[in-house]
Amino acid sequence: MHRARPRPFNILCWSIVNQQLSSRAAHTIAGRILELCDQPELTPEGVLSVSGEALRGAGLSWRKVHYLRALADAAQSGELNFRALAQLDDEAVTGRLVALPGIGAWTAQMFLMFALRRADVFSPADVGLQRATHELYGLDARPTGARFEQFAQRWRPFRTVAAWYLWRHVD
Repeated sequence: MHRARPRPFNILCWSIVNQQLSSRAAHTIAGRILELCDQPELTPEGVLSVSGEALRGAGLSWRKVHYLRALADAAQSGELNFRALAQLDDEAVTGRLVALPGIGAWTAQMFLMFALRRADVFSPADVGLQRATHELYGLDARPTGARFEQFAQRWRPFRTVAAWYLWRHVD
């Protein structure tokens, strides 16, 4: 999890692209978007240099095009300052991120895990985590909501690490 240098803007973009898509579909769309931007990773300038129609043609919904462009605008204008976010606690980071279009709790949690590398983040709505926990622990049903949060307390203070292993199980 800690091999590559975190790229906060890039991570948020890919979290938006990945929302409600299979890994394969998201990977295909990501490759097309990178081609359009002609860059090895996404930057605010790169996203804003590509027309909405071209992003739509790469496989994004119009809603996700709007989300990516709003994120790029916020990052470019300084409204979203990644260095300042890194100094905040998890709750404050989440509050700042979910104020942006297209970023909900799941996306904020992925950002905390992969961009800020916080060790104890849990994503109770993540279907992959629910499925892996269900399979590995032989539960009658996928754990959700408060039941899943109670279950995940045993992984504290390394719930991010537990999530990584759980995702590897279902990958």
